[in-house]
Amino acid sequence: VVRNILFTGNKSHQAGGLSIRDNSSYNTIENCRMVGLLRGIRFTDNKGEQGIQAGGHHNKIINTVFEDCEINIVSSGFDSKALPSTYNEFLNCTFYNSDYMFSLNEDFNKTNRLTNCNIVKVKELVKKGGANLNIVQTYNNYYDGFSKSSGKGNISLSPGFKDEGNRNFQLKSSSKLIDAGTVLDQINCDIIGSNRPQGNSHDIGAYEFSAGEEQIVVNADAGMDVTICLDEEVTLTASGGESYLWSNGETTQSIAVSPNKTKYYSVEVSIGDDSDSD
Repeated sequence: VVRNILFTGNKSHQAGGLSIRDNSSYNTIENCRMVGLLRGIRFTDNKGEQGIQAGGHHNKIINTVFEDCEINIVSSGFDSKALPSTYNEFLNCTFYNSDYMFSLNEDFNKTNRLTNCNIVKVKELVKKGGANLNIVQTYNNYYDGFSKSSGKGNISLSPGFKDEGNRNFQLKSSSKLIDAGTVLDQINCDIIGSNRPQGNSHDIGAYEFSAGEEQIVVNADAGMDVTICLDEEVTLTASGGESYLWSNGETTQSIAVSPNKTKYYSVEVSIGDDSDSD
């Protein structure tokens, strides 16, 4: 078991994450983070002491984040006679901002599975390497990158990250990925230890949304009260949320008003499903 490890690099030749090789099998890699690597996970054969072998089989990569890597998953080998790596599973992983999802010069066949994964801003599915990709892809989200697979339960929706700019890939309460995965009995928690599932099914990606963990505070503030004289124009500005709805129907954060009679203005400020008024 490889658990809670941070792998970091600068995409140089040596900046590989974790190699599964020499028929290494029945391992679990979970709750890890692969950041800025040339290769995240690499399956590779060996033609050394024990003859020609596959990279590995029956390995599970669970609740792991691949972030800013050039290639997320590699299947490569030293010998054309080597057997392909088989029965490996990527479950509830998050892949973000990569050049390629796969690089192959060994086949990665349909015994391998990609399930409940959140794949965002990954430019291309496969870097050309002369091998075939037939991995089974189900209940994944593909957004702002290569086209989604036609597999069962696959979707293409904005992930609704809590704070994408700061690489916080937890889900907001409004995310469409909540309960959009399939139940995986062998996974009962997420990358930070929250129980899975919280609702009717697993969420897609490395994080399971938990209402108790999301502390949203909405505090509407339209500034100090002002008196507007006849024929005078005043700009009112609100703060404290992500979206705004003024009593005159305007939905911008600031509005310019010039009433011709006594009138009061209020604003409703919202973040997701939470709101406050002033």
